[in-house]
Amino acid sequence: MAPNGFIGRISTLKKKAKEIGILCDVPVAVVCYGIDGNFHTWPEEKEECMNTVLAIKETTRREKKINLSDFLESKKSKKLKQETVGKVSADYKIDRLVQQLNDKVEALVTENELLGFQRFLDDKLKLLENKKRSSHQGSTEVN
Repeated sequence: MAPNGFIGRISTLKKKAKEIGILCDVPVAVVCYGIDGNFHTWPEEKEECMNTVLAIKETTRREKKINLSDFLESKKSKKLKQETVGKVSADYKIDRLVQQLNDKVEALVTENELLGFQRFLDDKLKLLENKKRSSHQGSTEVN
């Protein structure tokens, strides 16, 4: 590329940067090296350009911190919501089983039916205790 082509393009780039800054009311800086090795900036004053670059950098860093904070907060609330949904689901199942049990007991009218149901529950309780005991023994053998 001919040096004149670069000079023409860099002046257009600087003009567009100025327009964007004015139209969008945002800080804008252009920093580039020419093919001749010269350093070109906009705004032309190096100190003003450096201050703009530093301000943009600081704003970006703050936004990243905010975004990271928001990200972590959303993950935390999502996990809490999942745990709550799981707990509600388990609680709902237990409540449903208790309600079914109550309905079953209320439907039993004779003493023999109640005694039969009691035996049924006693057998289930023994089965669960044996299952728990064997599970506990299996876990202690592994350790």
